[in-house]
Amino acid sequence: MEFENLNKVQKMYAFSDQEMSNYLEIDRATLYRWKEAGEIPESYDSKVNALIAFKEGVRDSGFSLEGKVDYVKVTFKTQDYIDVIAKVLCLQNKPFLEEEKGGSGYDTKYTFQNINLFISKKREDMGCMIELKGQACRQYEWYFENEQKSSWRDFFIRCFEYERAISEGEGKFMNIPRLDIALDEKYNENGNFELGKLVDLWDSGLVESRLTMKQIEDNGQYGKAKTIYFGSRQSAYHFCFYQKDIEQAKKLGLDIDLIHSSLKFKNRYEVRMCDDVALDFVRKSLNERIDMARLAVWVINSKIKVFERMNGDKVLNREWYSLLGEVDRIGFSTAPVEVGFFDKQYKWLSVDVAPSVIAIKEWEKITGEYKLDGIFSSGEISEKNRKKLDQARVVFEKDLQKNRY
Repeated sequence: MEFENLNKVQKMYAFSDQEMSNYLEIDRATLYRWKEAGEIPESYDSKVNALIAFKEGVRDSGFSLEGKVDYVKVTFKTQDYIDVIAKVLCLQNKPFLEEEKGGSGYDTKYTFQNINLFISKKREDMGCMIELKGQACRQYEWYFENEQKSSWRDFFIRCFEYERAISEGEGKFMNIPRLDIALDEKYNENGNFELGKLVDLWDSGLVESRLTMKQIEDNGQYGKAKTIYFGSRQSAYHFCFYQKDIEQAKKLGLDIDLIHSSLKFKNRYEVRMCDDVALDFVRKSLNERIDMARLAVWVINSKIKVFERMNGDKVLNREWYSLLGEVDRIGFSTAPVEVGFFDKQYKWLSVDVAPSVIAIKEWEKITGEYKLDGIFSSGEISEKNRKKLDQARVVFEKDLQKNRY
């Protein structure tokens, strides 16, 4: 493995040379020798891969197509956000921080790390909304596993139970404005489905769907990255198929071969659903005890039919349905990640700030003008970061007390 990959991993974690050496169980001199040689021994590849996989919360379930909840919004016809935090999220012991900004029409947000809850102080009729984006889903799964002994099924059951508890007369007291199920196709050394083929089949009239199709290509160092959309953002169903390996390589700054070997990503097939369609999806999954990943595949197959020509006849496309048709190879999973309060800031310091600081320090040695210390000492903590520090302190002290006893 090239040393540059290890260097990127080190920056991603904000590890010092000593911390990196400790993890790899080598001395710092060995690390420096690897750096000078530009590569690391093959015997250490698995440790570096495991480190990347751990950071991204990746688990190898054994399925070739693995589904996860990747985005969820749930609204309730109540402004009692404290009750929702306690009875639906089951995070009553977490210090949610109030921010005077909202989203989706709400004017106030309560946040705990990446988990958001919104209300509108001006419009009581809007009630409150839980919002869990991708990273928040992974974080919430950590609380499922480590504190609640719970699952997504339990979460959605709590949503419906809470709706019954607050219902007064006729009408809907709970809604799911957005639910995304992400289906990840694992990298296979023997080959994966090429998304470009789906576009070619569409152009040849071999894809049948009432949904419109749009393709976006992005030229980069890994070639043409394809994203295919079926439907629009205003549709009850909206599918987005894209090359997850290229997306992660760009995001993490890692070689795409390393993404394949450590994260096992190739393509992602996202099923995005809104309102009644999302509600019906969850009800069907709960009532019939159907795996959400398999149900999401059923949704894709119900809206898109893919064919090929064989001996002049139009038949179902074998390659497409070997991916989205073999039920035993499709599974729902979680990928819990514990998120630190200042993880983003540490990463930003390591990747964007530290190299500039080191360069300026060298320049100050040359000029004899030392301004850097003055800049750091004159900095002030913003009100937002002060609140975040107070929030982090509460959690830290609770964990400290728990570990003592």
